[in-house]
Amino acid sequence: MSTWLDRRRAAVLLHISSLPGPFPSGVLGREAHRFIDDLSSAGFSVWQFLPLGPTHGHGSPYESLSSFAGSPDFIDLRECVEAGWLGAERLHAGASHAALRQEAATGFWHQVETDPRLAAEAAALLKRILNRCAS
Repeated sequence: MSTWLDRRRAAVLLHISSLPGPFPSGVLGREAHRFIDDLSSAGFSVWQFLPLGPTHGHGSPYESLSSFAGSPDFIDLRECVEAGWLGAERLHAGASHAALRQEAATGFWHQVETDPRLAAEAAALLKRILNRCAS
């Protein structure tokens, strides 16, 4: 029986933060999707990247603040604009990525609180998580 390990593969190592884009560091957005498409077109089947956890002030991905969390620095704020959680003009106002993420989070939670469908989905998700924790 053949497994994926039996086949020779071409791979590339590139951390998310090294992707091009409009922010100081790469994000999981359009450029990442385009990179995956380009890799596939070139015959690559593996994209290896460094750990994605939030880092200390020095930025080393090998010393993360969490083994389980992803770094919020990789959030593509353009998608937050498209979702209506952040005004497009804010992207060019000179605010930090962290400040813009906070504004987008406020917009997201406002939407959850005011959209009955989202509020019901969030409540159902929380209930499933709590039930798993209890069992």
